[in-house]
Amino acid sequence: MTSYDKAVEIKPYSHEAWNNRGNVLHKLGRFEEAIASYDKAIEIKPDFHEAWNHRGYSFYSLCLYKEAIYSFDESLKIKPDDSNIWNNRAYLILKPDSNDGMMPVYEKALEIGLKYKKTKFSQGSEKYKRYQEALSNFDKALELDPNFELAWANRSFALYYLERYDEAVDSCNQAINLKPNDYISSSNKGCALIELEYYEQAIDCFKIAFTINPEHYNSVYSKACCYALLNDINQAIQNLQTAINLNSEYREIAKIDTNFNSIINNARFQGLINE
Repeated sequence: MTSYDKAVEIKPYSHEAWNNRGNVLHKLGRFEEAIASYDKAIEIKPDFHEAWNHRGYSFYSLCLYKEAIYSFDESLKIKPDDSNIWNNRAYLILKPDSNDGMMPVYEKALEIGLKYKKTKFSQGSEKYKRYQEALSNFDKALELDPNFELAWANRSFALYYLERYDEAVDSCNQAINLKPNDYISSSNKGCALIELEYYEQAIDCFKIAFTINPEHYNSVYSKACCYALLNDINQAIQNLQTAINLNSEYREIAKIDTNFNSIINNARFQGLINE
């Protein structure tokens, strides 16, 4: 860090030196200082798109998503053909701002699964508009780079919440074709297949996701949901027990998860969720 401080002392009008200093501060977790350094770089060279982009990452790390999106917008004004920035912008549209009360899509999706926290919304709602805008941004990223695996994977979230499940499955398939060990896309595909009532296929997806990442406990929980929907009580309870052993929070989740409605009165199920 000292060397970068020395660099900007020697070259106080070097936008690259201020940008590099910001990058080091960001890596150190000193995000406010990093932003100040990027601001200095931008003050010297307003069309320095790298500094705008990096500034967006630092605001993202502070959970200030509106400010991050603004930075990405400024970067895109300068370099509109950057697929990474389009993907970053779309990703943040799906996230809540620190004070806007929107549903934290990614955190909850990865923590306990898309299905459990899914809520209905009208086509004219702010959430609907947000997901549509995110989808358009992901599509722009893929127009620029059709082999952008992360954009295909992220796109499936937007499609899922827009209730376009067949397309969500297709988007996951594209991501998996490009990156076969993408456990998130396998899990997301399973969630979309549940909505399409293809429960056996969904189970296969969750098995793959858990094989790739044994710490993705939601795959086990999601399998339990699928088996319950198939009215396979033994497998439902066995997988739910395993999920609870891995993360005790699944016991409370299962109590109100409508996927278990078909076995809600089963004594073994009641015994498991009320231990």
